[in-house]
Amino acid sequence: MTGKAALWFVVFLVSTVQLIYMPAVGETHGTRKIRADEGVAPNSSDGENNATTLSFIKIPKGYDNKTRPSGPSLLDVDCSISVMKLGPFLEKEMLFPISYYFACSWTDTRLKVPTGHSYSYVDESAGSIWRPQPFPMPMTDTSAREEFVEPPLVISGGKVISIKKFSFDAPCRMKLHSYPHDQQFCNVPIMMRGGVKASWSPSQFWPVKDRPILMNMQAVRSVFRVDRVDYISWAGSTLEQKATCIYQKGSCDFAESEDCQTTSMRCSEAENWPNPTCIKCNSFGGKCSEDQPSDCSQVLRKVDELGTYWTTLDLRLKLTRRLGYHFLQTYIPSASVVGMSWVSFWIDPSSAPARTGLGVTTVLTMVTLSGKVGAAPELNYIRAIDVWMLTCKLFVILALLEYAFVNFADSTQKKKGEQTPDVDVEQQTGKDPGPDLYDCEENGKIKKKSMKEKFSVLTLTVEKLPRSVDHVSRVLFPVAFSVFVCAYFSSYLLTE
Repeated sequence: MTGKAALWFVVFLVSTVQLIYMPAVGETHGTRKIRADEGVAPNSSDGENNATTLSFIKIPKGYDNKTRPSGPSLLDVDCSISVMKLGPFLEKEMLFPISYYFACSWTDTRLKVPTGHSYSYVDESAGSIWRPQPFPMPMTDTSAREEFVEPPLVISGGKVISIKKFSFDAPCRMKLHSYPHDQQFCNVPIMMRGGVKASWSPSQFWPVKDRPILMNMQAVRSVFRVDRVDYISWAGSTLEQKATCIYQKGSCDFAESEDCQTTSMRCSEAENWPNPTCIKCNSFGGKCSEDQPSDCSQVLRKVDELGTYWTTLDLRLKLTRRLGYHFLQTYIPSASVVGMSWVSFWIDPSSAPARTGLGVTTVLTMVTLSGKVGAAPELNYIRAIDVWMLTCKLFVILALLEYAFVNFADSTQKKKGEQTPDVDVEQQTGKDPGPDLYDCEENGKIKKKSMKEKFSVLTLTVEKLPRSVDHVSRVLFPVAFSVFVCAYFSSYLLTE
């Protein structure tokens, strides 16, 4: 028993050691601290190809991580971005959450890749290498969360690749005059300090290797559609704003990204990853084109490590709001309530409880629907949705007032009819009033009409006024509302 117990203890100990020192699967985007002795030495004799063996290099002695690899001259840094989360866009706070991986590459000849290897990771357990200093400018109360995805990677020739992950709430100054038919332009600037010339450039690290901007389209949680993504690089200074110069400007058309929102395939599931649709949607780059760069040499030569002059990478999103939600939640319900208020025109004017109850119900329903319109900041202008809701309220209130007028006119005529005296004209005047005051019955007898009946005949048009108003309203209200709907949508669609 003692021997078996000792054997089981040895097996358990070996298994525990293997678990501790075995690199975790799928930690490509993790933040673990990798030890330098985890790699295989270049002179290993295990028969494997050293060019593909994981290796680490130590920082050379005398390495100064406060000095640019290029010395006093400007250092070129190529960067790209992969957006992993975008939205939702909050109109009331005018913010939107964003999370992205930011990859930059530059040349540092002080770092050497061991012979027989095409690349190596840098062991920063005893120190750190020089890096450019990306500084997202969210300009909000919340600070950006940043973390290194993995150790710096050095490729043969001294090219260094470093990846960071940023997550923060970015501001977006929205103009809501045409809400919900609006288009918004939101930008994500990234200031690059450290005396570098930062430019957008495709990265070999991403799945799509010919686009500087990639986006996981199924992770976009927004009522907006991403139409276009612009990327620019510019140099400037707060001391001399007139010296701002844009030396790179490009644009990527994201119109085809809408297919990723309509597909029923879940691209976050492993079994769907090999599917061409998911390969496209998980790293969508659009169709990009770049303009002719401007000559900014006068400004770029002033860029220094102190940050008096710096370069900035700017990511700009052109967004168009989708109308499906607002049609289902606002336009169709409110138009239905307006149409329901017209039912009262077909109800008899004498049915006061029915018509009054219907009118009050439609008014209260419109007030409730107005309260469910998306929250907005305190604005000093009227939005398009406000025009719609106010007009719908006006129509249901007018329908209620129409019955008030009909009921008042009908009651007035009934009172006048009841107060008209029954007078015999021949008895009062001594003259025959003529045949128009006689009516022949079926038995041949002649009966005189009373003055009350004669008065009713002469005022037939006035007595029919309430019903005439209802007949006119049955046509006038639908036509007027249809004209408003056509003018409303044509105006804002043309503006868009």
